[in-house]
Amino acid sequence: MLVITYNNGINVPICLARSKLLKATEVILLGCLYQLYSDEVECIENITQNELAIRIGKSVQVVNRALKKLEKNNFIRIQKPTGEDLLNHKPNKYFPLFHSIFEDKEFNILPDQN
Repeated sequence: MLVITYNNGINVPICLARSKLLKATEVILLGCLYQLYSDEVECIENITQNELAIRIGKSVQVVNRALKKLEKNNFIRIQKPTGEDLLNHKPNKYFPLFHSIFEDKEFNILPDQN
């Protein structure tokens, strides 16, 4: 998959960067979440919204809004802590979802390859 690297070292699939579904902050946040995810784990956990905000250079409020939009558009699923995790102030868990945009060939080629 073709990627674009932003100044903060976050790699983003070109199909996301060229899409009109997401704003730049949402694209960068999703790229950040993808970098934290690996095949060995089923979700991204143990990272707070504050830590995400620091990684992408935005406020916690901006990160919170971007996470909600990513979930609304089916790029991620957010699981809020419950029970003992809630009592222990554990952060949300983020589950990356496979979005249909990754299959769209129009968004997965470089502009000069048309």
